[in-house]
Order: sequence, then structure tokens, then C-alpha cells
Amino acid sequence: QEHRMLLYASCRIGIRPDDGIRLHFWRTHRLKGEAIHQIVDYSYAAEPIAKPHTVPVPADGSPYIEQLPVVDGFRCSDCRFLTTSRKLIRVHRSQAGHDHTTSCRGSNSGWTEVRLETLSPGSNARYWVL
Repeated sequence: QEHRMLLYASCRIGIRPDDGIRLHFWRTHRLKGEAIHQIVDYSYAAEPIAKPHTVPVPADGSPYIEQLPVVDGFRCSDCRFLTTSRKLIRVHRSQAGHDHTTSCRGSNSGWTEVRLETLSPGSNARYWVL
């Protein structure tokens, strides 16, 4: 199934339709009035637009999407947990009960450093491994 999304190349993110478009351009770029109106009208011409945090992410190993940033991250060795935070990978391993496979406290055995992409950074980020 194909999903249409609005990727804003300057910010290198997927933007949520409707209010997400208005909020992004108002908060981030300080646009108002007619400028935002034109952007929203343009987005309606491209409908239906999916929300970046709800569409399936590409499979691990997929080619990178040129309009999105590539970031350094970590993959759990025991499951598919992905993050850009060394602290969160440690917390995940502890809370998920994966610590039993870590031989030395403080070492990074138990996870792998990887290159990631996401359609929407922040708390709704869902990553895939390049």
C-alpha cells in the first residue's frame, strides 16, 4: 500500500497534515496569514496525506531517503529496539531484562551502533536501520 506524506526538505522532516502543517510553519518559521494559507492549500491538493508517525516505516536495510537526515543510533541485540540515545539503550536493556547477556557493566555488548532514519523526530520517532 502506498502512503502519501508531506516531507519538508528544508527541515528534513515529515509533517503531520492539517494542524501539523500550520503549527510547523508558524512555530518553526514564524509564518502567518496568507503564507500559511498557501502552504495549507497546496497540501490539500496533495491529499490524502498520511501522518508520519502512523505510516509503516521502511524495512531495515532499505535505501536511505535523501530528503531525511541519517543519524547515529543503537540497536538492541536481543530485540528490534532502536534509539539515538546511549542512555535509552541502557535503560531499555535493563527494563526489558536483556542485561543478562551483557558481560561487562558499562560495555556496549548487547547493542550495535547503527545508522538510522525517521520520518518524525522527537517523542513519536520510529526508526529503521539503513
